[in-house]
Amino acid sequence: MSGTIGFVLVGQSGRDDVLPVVRALLGPGVEVAAKGALDGLSPAELARMAPVPGEHPVVTRLDDGSHVVVSKPALVPRIERCLTELRDASVKVAALMCTGTFPPFAVPEGLLLLRGQQVVDNGVRAACPAGGKVGVLVPLPEQEAFSGGKFRDMGFDVVTAHANPYGSLDDVRAAAAAFRDRDVVVLHCMGYNGDHKRVVREACGRPTLQANALMARLAAEVAGA
Repeated sequence: MSGTIGFVLVGQSGRDDVLPVVRALLGPGVEVAAKGALDGLSPAELARMAPVPGEHPVVTRLDDGSHVVVSKPALVPRIERCLTELRDASVKVAALMCTGTFPPFAVPEGLLLLRGQQVVDNGVRAACPAGGKVGVLVPLPEQEAFSGGKFRDMGFDVVTAHANPYGSLDDVRAAAAAFRDRDVVVLHCMGYNGDHKRVVREACGRPTLQANALMARLAAEVAGA
C-alpha cells in the first residue's frame, strides 16, 4: 500500500479524537490504515484487561466515546496482531499511538515502527535545555509518579499534573496552572488534542508539545508524504 501509513491505537480504531488530527496534518494523498488494539472486544473482555494493583495503567478511548483503563501487558499481544495485519497489507511505516513504555514486543520484519513514547520523550529532550523545567500533563493521578520520575532521570526539573483528556476542559485548564514557570509543557497522552493544547497554553503561557501531532508529522516525514 504505497502512500499509506499505519496507525496503531491502544483503544479502538473508530474513535474520533486521534485520527482527525493525524489526517489533517498528513494532508491529501496519504492514506491512513488504522488498527485498534481493543477492536472487536466485548465489555466483558475489556473488563478482563483492567490493570492489577502495581501495574502502570493506560487510559484510552473506545468507539462509543467512553474510555477504559487497561493493563499494558494485556495490550502487548493485541498490538503485535495489529502490526502483523499492517505488514500483511503491505504497509511499510506504522506508528504506535501511545506515549507509554511497553514490555518488549515483536515488530514484523519489513515494517518500520515509530514508537510514541520514544518520539514524544525525545521531542521534549530536543525542545528543552539540559536541566530545564518541564511540565508533564498525564491523564491519571497514578501516572504522575512514573512519568515525573522518567523525566527527572533525563535530567529535567519536573512538575506533573493530571487531567483526563476524555473529561472536562476546565479540569485541563486547572491542571495547567501548575506549569506557569516551566520552559516546556508536554501533553503526555495521545488523547490530548488541539483544544487541550490551546487551553494549556492559555492557562500557563508556555510552549506546549502535543503528542499526536508530533507523531503525525514524523510519520509523514519518514513515509515521504
